[in-house]
Amino acid sequence: TGLGAGVFWMMAAMPARVWIRLVRQNSSLVLAGITIIAASWVLGFLTNRAWEPLIGPTFLVVKWLLLVLGQEVVSQPVDLLLGTSQFSIAIYPACAGYEGIGLISVFVGSYLWLFRGNLRFPQAFILLPCAILIIWLVNAIRIALLVLFGTYVSPQIALGGFHSSTGWLGFIAVALSIVAVTQ
Repeated sequence: TGLGAGVFWMMAAMPARVWIRLVRQNSSLVLAGITIIAASWVLGFLTNRAWEPLIGPTFLVVKWLLLVLGQEVVSQPVDLLLGTSQFSIAIYPACAGYEGIGLISVFVGSYLWLFRGNLRFPQAFILLPCAILIIWLVNAIRIALLVLFGTYVSPQIALGGFHSSTGWLGFIAVALSIVAVTQ
């Protein structure tokens, strides 16, 4: 349904013959886009089990952040429950950070390829491990902020839009920072 809606929106914006001409004129860009989308899908599939080694370190870093911020932490590592006495969350597999790591890996890989003429190699290869570490830390900060937001502002908002919105904002901030620093 989503794909169909997207196609109809494209046809409403411009006739099919214009889209066909644009695709023919920019075939290398279309191929690059398809490759990036396919790589994202494959990495997402492969990282389905990647949360297992990340969950422990993520749990510990979030707990440490909450302690540093002066919170009385309620922690049940066996059940992956973490928070304060007013608001606790279960750190589910998706919260471990593997989705952000997959996304930033595809982004940085694409960036390295598309801007290979502007970057200094082999030094530019350090971007990938740095980006992975940074996005993982940003994810841990996001979870700690989620607990604080749920504790002091609103549990409903924390578990609703705040959770996913801050994830996307964190990813965008890291991606744009990488581009800004390297350009």
